[in-house]
Amino acid sequence: KAYLIVLLALIPYFMCTTGLMYQLFSFPRAITLNSEGYLYDTMYIHDQESYAIKWMKHNHEENTAIYSPRIRMLQSQGRILPENVRSLIFACKEGENIEGYIYLRYLNVVEGKYTGTDQLRHDMFQECPNLLVGKNKLYANGGSEIYR
Repeated sequence: KAYLIVLLALIPYFMCTTGLMYQLFSFPRAITLNSEGYLYDTMYIHDQESYAIKWMKHNHEENTAIYSPRIRMLQSQGRILPENVRSLIFACKEGENIEGYIYLRYLNVVEGKYTGTDQLRHDMFQECPNLLVGKNKLYANGGSEIYR
């Protein structure tokens, strides 16, 4: 009977710690169980994103600002210097004149969304309606786009 009591305690414990309970109640949280939710949006890097960043590394003008919703991705995948990378969403909300490159990742291109600090998805082009006005598309691969 002691094994049964331990088993009855361990099964719910592991269901809660692995994210299975979130999954059962349709709240995508664990990146290991699905390809939705905040962790997936912020942590997973699609191949198209990596290819686009590497293309930018070899083809962008030095000391030109690169605006992106995910700054660290540019630094990790393309070894682009942190002083050249700026937050696209912050610049857009502040009404900053965006001069330089605009890098859009998979979530931005395919769904037109970005993940905010509140862990929710926001409509990118509703909050920044004039983001791409007057910009030229330099690169597109079906999952990432680069504008200038």
